[in-house]
Amino acid sequence: MRWKANPDVVMQRLGDSMVLVNLATDRILELNDTAATLFELISSGLDETEVESRMVEIFDVDPIVVRSEMPSVLASLAEQQVLSAHA
Repeated sequence: MRWKANPDVVMQRLGDSMVLVNLATDRILELNDTAATLFELISSGLDETEVESRMVEIFDVDPIVVRSEMPSVLASLAEQQVLSAHA
């Protein structure tokens, strides 16, 4: 599955975190480094499998950990209307 960043969302990296502002809803969301990296990878057009692989590489973690935690982060970002799923 591919995810797409909401075009109404602007982002700014601030050290190890990222601030997202949804201009359509005026919601502000701060992401930690892990979630920010995931958002950047998704925004670059990678699919879930590619993102998972890159997260394992970047953070040097077990793929099982990424595979188990990534769906909840993606769901949370979708709920906040900063990402949407596309088949």
